[in-house]
Amino acid sequence: MAKPTIKTKWDLTQLYQSPSDPKLETDMQELTKLAKNFQKRWQGKLTKASVKNLKKAIADFETVYAKVAYAKPFVYVFLSRDIDQSNAKLTKLFNSLHNQLTELENYLVFFELELAKRGSVGLHKLAKDKTIAPYGFFIEKIAKTARHQLTEPEEKILNLTNLSSQSLWIDGVEKALSKKHVTLRGKKIPLNGALEQLYSLPNTARHKLFKECVIRYKEVADFAESEMNALLTHKKVTDNLRGYARPQTKTIEGYDNTESEIDTLVDTVVSNYPVCHEFFSLKKELFKLDGIHFADRRVNLAKLPQLTFEYVSQDLLELLESTKPEYANIFKEMLRQGNIDVHARKNKAGGGYQLGGIGFRPFILLNYTPGFRAATTLAHEIGHAIHSERSKCQTPLYQDYSTSAAETASTFFESLYVDHLIASLPKQQRIPLLHDKIAEEISSIFYTVSVYRLEEEYHRRLREQGALSNEELVSLMNDFMKQYVGKSARFHEDDGHFYTHLGHLRRPFYMYTYAYGHLISKVMLGRYQENSEYIEKVDEFLSAGSTKPPKDIFKGIGITTTNPKIFQAGIDSLAKDIKELKRLMRQPN
Repeated sequence: MAKPTIKTKWDLTQLYQSPSDPKLETDMQELTKLAKNFQKRWQGKLTKASVKNLKKAIADFETVYAKVAYAKPFVYVFLSRDIDQSNAKLTKLFNSLHNQLTELENYLVFFELELAKRGSVGLHKLAKDKTIAPYGFFIEKIAKTARHQLTEPEEKILNLTNLSSQSLWIDGVEKALSKKHVTLRGKKIPLNGALEQLYSLPNTARHKLFKECVIRYKEVADFAESEMNALLTHKKVTDNLRGYARPQTKTIEGYDNTESEIDTLVDTVVSNYPVCHEFFSLKKELFKLDGIHFADRRVNLAKLPQLTFEYVSQDLLELLESTKPEYANIFKEMLRQGNIDVHARKNKAGGGYQLGGIGFRPFILLNYTPGFRAATTLAHEIGHAIHSERSKCQTPLYQDYSTSAAETASTFFESLYVDHLIASLPKQQRIPLLHDKIAEEISSIFYTVSVYRLEEEYHRRLREQGALSNEELVSLMNDFMKQYVGKSARFHEDDGHFYTHLGHLRRPFYMYTYAYGHLISKVMLGRYQENSEYIEKVDEFLSAGSTKPPKDIFKGIGITTTNPKIFQAGIDSLAKDIKELKRLMRQPN
């Protein structure tokens, strides 16, 4: 395959020419006009509307949703700000657009509220009506959430106060962290890029760098403490208003899972903590450590400086081409058009993500440092992008997908690439690569469930005692991380300040989706590796969007996610890899 054209910075002119582009304001005005006209046409007419008229109303709503759900002006400014977080003008524009978008969305609040007034029984019956069949699952979801909805004025108030009660707090801490630097090999590097380099450093250098990172986290501790208490309190208030008994219920139902399904997942993972403990005992031996320090949990053993972004992009393209050419074409266009912002730099947001939506090609943010973890992160985010693009065969209401399904797609492609790497690199690197594969799976499965349980405890304590001190936030972070690491853990009491960096804590209970997705994707990948024709079943899942709940989509391709044996099978496969790692370590040289 010819080398692809690669742009390593976002080209946001695909959306607008600049933040001062007059089309930004014009487009927002057009969106507002569209929403107002929809409200004028349908408000007050849905509770007793005929099935025929309801079908027209939902079709109209879908037209509006296609433009509003991922409002292009807001997407542009959101992305622009993430690569220039110190830009005050962008921050002002972001906040202004956020407020405009909230007001715009408030014109649409009536729609689902009026439909909900038809009652759950009436909505379930309506969803089965052949006349309105294309919108059946959309109606079922409204029926499911109806009991948690508030009045229209109350919903509008919550929408309008979201910026001050949540978003500005999160943005403030992220902005503070983005300005921080640490020193590595005598050079200042952005704090947000330090963690990407941390996992490839020798023991002494790694511990020293993480210690400096913790010092920087402590510098924003007072701010982060207030932020977390504001977010936890806001969640408590809204859960009470909506009648959610458990803090995770809204997230689980919003991702189209069931609580019993996720409780089973969490219980299965926690009961298998000894699998983790065995691995960390081996890790301590491999790295010649006195114990597993906080910074050691995800450290990589394989030294693979050749895994530059350019090398991995070419390698991953060739793998995708052999898997299904359409997948390679998606990645190739993203590289060519400037849809991947690759390297860490000052004032850029940390971590990595993919943002896909209706009407634009997905964008991926990375903080790429050559090595195994960066390579697998790229494959993971490309998996999200492929999912976003393949689901565009659905109508706008169903182009989006459940987050738990999203993490299944991304981990499928990540694992596909990991196995490819292990098979393609020299045999003498088998122990390091097998270790690194296991380390990433431990993180995706056991670490994420530990964070999920940490969140439960944060919420429980706040609801019982009114607030959490920074000391409690730090101590609990350490305690829950120690539970999955086991007796090998040698954490410093300050290490728990890592919570200030952990963006997923700002998205309540999101983390379970990684474990859910990884364990299901292991089943999916195993079937593809046994029979390459199974990729058509995988593509059926990727193209399904949100036409059904995840469990029904997976059932359609032969995977029963309501069976706990699915989760246990994935962990058993991981335990088998750990056993193989131990055998290789004990072999004579």
